[in-house]
Amino acid sequence: NYTRQVATHYKGRIAAYELWNEPWARAFWAGTPERYAEIAKAAGATVREADPAARVVGGCFWVPQPTFTDRVLAKGLLPAVDAVSYHQYTQPDTVAFRFAGQDQVTQWHRALRGKVDLAGGQRAEIWNTEGGVAS
Repeated sequence: NYTRQVATHYKGRIAAYELWNEPWARAFWAGTPERYAEIAKAAGATVREADPAARVVGGCFWVPQPTFTDRVLAKGLLPAVDAVSYHQYTQPDTVAFRFAGQDQVTQWHRALRGKVDLAGGQRAEIWNTEGGVAS
């Protein structure tokens, strides 16, 4: 399969594989959160078999889509990944805006960390794998 071919070909040259880009967005994924979790778990297992030293990164969540995140975590994504990823694009005023002493970047990270911890993923790292601030 594609995942096995890629992980085998790049074994030792790629340190981490992110399993899907923004599955919460219909532009990139037309299936359910549960189906994404099933595919991500299978792809993660395949990466681990083909390249045991590589890290597996999954989720690619967006904090304003909490239902998608909750459903994927409930379907058992966490044992299949080393890190849970999210994307964050924002505006300059929300980066500087502080609520309860936290900027938006920190708030989003902590919100996702809380969801992952509640789902039993205390060992999973949280990675922001894509983001930006509009100019």
